[in-house]
Amino acid sequence: MKLAFLIIDMQKEFNTSSETEYLMQEASEYIVWTHRLFKHNHWPTIVIQDADMPDGKNNPGYAMIDALSSIEADAYVSKLLPNSFWETELNTILKGYNVDSVLLSGFNAAYCVTATYFGALERGWQPSILKNGIASHKERYVLQAQELFDCLSYNQIAAFIKSSSP
Repeated sequence: MKLAFLIIDMQKEFNTSSETEYLMQEASEYIVWTHRLFKHNHWPTIVIQDADMPDGKNNPGYAMIDALSSIEADAYVSKLLPNSFWETELNTILKGYNVDSVLLSGFNAAYCVTATYFGALERGWQPSILKNGIASHKERYVLQAQELFDCLSYNQIAAFIKSSSP
């Protein structure tokens, strides 16, 4: 089994309140460490950004939040709908990396992360959520998503990758 790491919608446009900013910063720490782990082991990281805003990709809000601006992904996907698979090249990109599972992180736990989770299932991928690696407008939505969906902690991921290495 091989995982791809998806970072969904961690964009300046959605950083709209002090609670959202706090939750995005908290999730960013786990996202950065997990990205480094994937990069070190040559497993793909894919950044997904929502372009459904005035001026789309040209809007300053399209950019990643500062805490994640240094991430160099293996692929980038732009989307217009909550499900990162819908009308995007994500499915094709994942097939190209020869993965069978996806690890989801990012924003919004109650909306785009959830839609992408179900989109992955519909397309035959095994999705999991990075525990503490998702954010929302309200902390209760983060906790709810982590209760409802399969989650993996950073330590579980690190142990899995180590056991998968030749």
